[in-house]
Amino acid sequence: MQIKKQSGFPIDFKKQTGLAVFIVFFFSLPFFMHNYFYQEIILLIFLYAGLGCAWNILGGYTGQLSLGHAAYFGLGAYAYALSVDSLGIIPAIILAWIIPAVLAIPIGWITFRLRGPYFALGTIAFAQILQILATDQLKDFTRGSAGLLVHSIMPQPQYYYYLMLAFFIVSFLVMRSVAESKLGYYLMAIREDENTAQVVTINTTWYKNVALFISASLTGIGGAFYASMLGMIEPVTVFGIDLSNEIVFLVILGGVGTLWGPLVGAVLLQLSSDFLKVYLGSMNIPLLSDSNAFAFFLYGLLIVLVVRFAPDGIVGVLNRWIRKWRTT
Repeated sequence: MQIKKQSGFPIDFKKQTGLAVFIVFFFSLPFFMHNYFYQEIILLIFLYAGLGCAWNILGGYTGQLSLGHAAYFGLGAYAYALSVDSLGIIPAIILAWIIPAVLAIPIGWITFRLRGPYFALGTIAFAQILQILATDQLKDFTRGSAGLLVHSIMPQPQYYYYLMLAFFIVSFLVMRSVAESKLGYYLMAIREDENTAQVVTINTTWYKNVALFISASLTGIGGAFYASMLGMIEPVTVFGIDLSNEIVFLVILGGVGTLWGPLVGAVLLQLSSDFLKVYLGSMNIPLLSDSNAFAFFLYGLLIVLVVRFAPDGIVGVLNRWIRKWRTT
């Protein structure tokens, strides 16, 4: 069994130096770019890129196509929202980290018995069950579809830029550490051929659960930060299938199982989504009256084209071009 370890972004510099330049540039960017509208676009890119890194551990490096990651996002959001007023900010964030990770254990125990499309459907089912529970059965705690007000972590909205930047950096470093560790090689062995991995005595169920545990904990923290930034949450927003799909789409677009794929995908999807909504909304064309829906249609079409013509994503295409250029 040959494990195909995919490389990161195709730029020839030492990865630590590249990450340091990235951090310094984006840390100092608000000092020069004072418009909060643009800062908000970038912080959402960081949020989705961080969520993409978390998903990439399970979906990219382990090859388990989870379409229900909104379950862990919503659990983190509600864990923070329901506990922050009584426990304080730090304990609430810890709960948002622990609760999704702990609940991921029984979810993984059930869904990892399934394979292929049945596993994907199983993950969707759990996210939908949690959404229904938060909407109806537990509405005395969650206030159902009326929504729940959330205490803010940051004293000023501008500080969320740095919070989301930190979230992305931590998620990226965790993903990179996993990918470059012995655990990462086990996960990639499972992705390439699970039956063969079992033959060579890799405990596939255990390592898939470890990947899910790490992925769910990071996703839960992202949910807490999102809830705090938004100031109010309701079940459809944090448990909805649209969020799960968006996380998967951005990683597929950027490059599944690559280090920089989640960030590249988040940049492209967020910028194209914002541009299309603003541009189409200003055109006043009756057929395009719902600019949000048409924007989703267009970037859904973009995903189809990428999957058809560039299945390893934008980063994968760039890697091939760079390798071809170096050999000629």
